[in-house]
Amino acid sequence: LVENASAFNADIHIAHTLADTVRLAEIADIGVCLELHACWMEADLSRLIRRALPVIGLVQVSDYVLGDRCAPCRAVPGDGAIPLNRLLGELVDAGYTGLFDLELVGPRIEAEGPEAATARGAQRLSELLTTLGA
Repeated sequence: LVENASAFNADIHIAHTLADTVRLAEIADIGVCLELHACWMEADLSRLIRRALPVIGLVQVSDYVLGDRCAPCRAVPGDGAIPLNRLLGELVDAGYTGLFDLELVGPRIEAEGPEAATARGAQRLSELLTTLGA
C-alpha cells in the first residue's frame, strides 16, 4: 500500500494529496493506505474517498488538535478537530469494509502514556465504528 503523507514529509515522500496517492496506486497497481490525518482538510474529500474506495486497503485514524506544529502530532480520536464521524461515515456508507488502524504517535501520546492513549483511542474508535454500523 502507498500512504498519503503530509507535505511536511516532502523530503522523503512523493504522494502528498489523496488524489496524487490514488493516481500513484493506480499506476503502480497497488493499494492505498488512507491516512486521514494527512488529508482531512483537502477540498472535495468526499469525492476523493469514493474515487479511492476500490484501492483502499487500510484506513489510519487519529485526530489533530488545532495549533499543533510538531511532527508527528497525532491525538486520540475525539480529542481534536478532524470530523471523524463524518469521514468514517462516508467510508462506511461508500461500502468500505476493510481494516481501520489507530496511528498514535507524538508528544500528546507520550504525555498521556502510550498504553492509556491506545486503550482510550481503541475504545473511542470502536464506539464510533459501531455507531456507524461498521
